[in-house]
Amino acid sequence: GKMSQFAAVWLRDNCPDPRITDPTSFGRLLLMSNLDTEITIEKVDVSPSGVLVTWPDGHTSQYQDQWLRDRAWQEAETETEKEFWGAEHRLRRHQFGEIVAEEKAMLDWLEDLVKYGMTIVENTPCTRESLRNLQSKIGQAKVTHFGTYWNVKTKSDPMNLAYTSKTLGLHLDLPFYAYTPGVQLLHCIKQYHGAGGDNEFADAFAVAEKIREDNPAEFELLSKTEVYLWDA
Repeated sequence: GKMSQFAAVWLRDNCPDPRITDPTSFGRLLLMSNLDTEITIEKVDVSPSGVLVTWPDGHTSQYQDQWLRDRAWQEAETETEKEFWGAEHRLRRHQFGEIVAEEKAMLDWLEDLVKYGMTIVENTPCTRESLRNLQSKIGQAKVTHFGTYWNVKTKSDPMNLAYTSKTLGLHLDLPFYAYTPGVQLLHCIKQYHGAGGDNEFADAFAVAEKIREDNPAEFELLSKTEVYLWDA
């Protein structure tokens, strides 16, 4: 068996009684201003389906066994540590079919993404829908002034160097946004056959840490000085 502890004030705040929690929307009906943060439990009775709690004011709360198990306090979860990398790093590779079909494969991919900041998803179908399918499984797409999704291809009248065949140096996308992009998904649908097309990436956190260690004054200047950013 396993022993779990629940704070009395948390149990009262999450009481399933329809006078406390709306049974349809599950919204709180007990206002925070009316919640006694020092409340104690008067009595606890075990029933075949759960636990019955009696409170000092006479109110009773019935908590189902599975409901309590689902909300049992877990041991402190360890956050996935970010790992800095350099030229020797080999990008972690994952399979599209496994990610969209298996939760374990999805978790492995996301953990690598958090740890290293970048991964490669192989064997992704060469359709626009495949990227949207993958994205919809991990979160909502953020709309930018380019749109929700957009195609990067050579144009005769480009508004950005990304729409040309010229080499792009190392850079961050949309750093001028107040809410900068979190995860970007880049999907190569059609590969150009010929010279060029190489990709270069760097771990900006590793670069920043190197600057902090070797040139603390410059790090202070770069991290705290506001600059004007402009994009067409």
